[in-house]
Amino acid sequence: MILPTIIYYPANANSGVVAGARIARWLERTIPGARMYDGKTVEQAADLMEKRPHNLFIINVPKPMVAKVEQAERVVRAADTLIWVQNDYAIQTPTPYTNGQSIFTRAFTERTKRKAGHKMQVWSSCADRVERLMTMPAHYVNWNALAYQFQEPPRPTIKRTDAMLYWGAYRPQRQKSFVKYFGVPEDRESDGAEFERVVISCTKNGADKFYENTGAPRSSFVGPINVPGDLYSFACTVYIEDEMSHKRFHSTANRFYEALSARLPILVDKSAVGTLQKAGFTVPPAMQSESLADVSRLLAAGPSAWRTMAQRQHELWGTDPKLRVHHDKALVGNVINLMKLGNLLAWKGQK
Repeated sequence: MILPTIIYYPANANSGVVAGARIARWLERTIPGARMYDGKTVEQAADLMEKRPHNLFIINVPKPMVAKVEQAERVVRAADTLIWVQNDYAIQTPTPYTNGQSIFTRAFTERTKRKAGHKMQVWSSCADRVERLMTMPAHYVNWNALAYQFQEPPRPTIKRTDAMLYWGAYRPQRQKSFVKYFGVPEDRESDGAEFERVVISCTKNGADKFYENTGAPRSSFVGPINVPGDLYSFACTVYIEDEMSHKRFHSTANRFYEALSARLPILVDKSAVGTLQKAGFTVPPAMQSESLADVSRLLAAGPSAWRTMAQRQHELWGTDPKLRVHHDKALVGNVINLMKLGNLLAWKGQK
């Protein structure tokens, strides 16, 4: 018998991590008959699941964001098959084999007492986690591809500027790259002009961290922008990643797909080229960057060159490199196939 499916996002879906909530809503739309609950409505999900068995998808969120812990533990205990959805390597995958007493842990541990086994799986964007996880079945799923919007993004809400944009939080794991592209040049007299064409979009707290750790001028910062719509207002971006990603493959970041959606030219830092290549993407030398000087050369080339690069990148990267279909269609196929494999979804011809 195929059981109904519940999608559970442990935080408030309207104020939590955007990427996680996006995954939850997409799963609800994609899986036939699925229903989504979040931190506000988890008690309803727990009541429903304790009356009738359900399969459960839990979207990873940082531990401090988990709402109504006791109710969250109820849904973990009540689920038949449980799928942990991971798109952030910084959030640890729960294990049913532990003596820990942290959030969720007791409920996950209790699942090991079942006669049928713990019936847990991990569907992760972190390929290295999938390869190393030995306590439960694990599958690679590129959840970040959901950031790609095939339709035209909304119009920008900010004034056009011929500058490079970086958007997102300060991350210590990217310190070397941040200093390389955003740090104050030693010879300000000769390099200052090109540096002034760099814009960083982040919160005020994030701006303080960038300033303290890279010395980037205060004039370079703007507040959070609308993505992908406001990306239309800039000339290009640079793709950089955490140092760990140089050695351990994770899906290409949300920023990659957001820029691609907005036809924003992407210069890929040479240290990150390997990640795109492992994902199946070709990165020509003209689209690679070693320093702010490479960014400056692209900016000096003007709007025609930017449009040409954006169009070429959309041809190279706008479809799944293996299936040659748009990223959202590839993701649908992957998820549906995994559900069929796990006997979680009925399909034509099933016995």
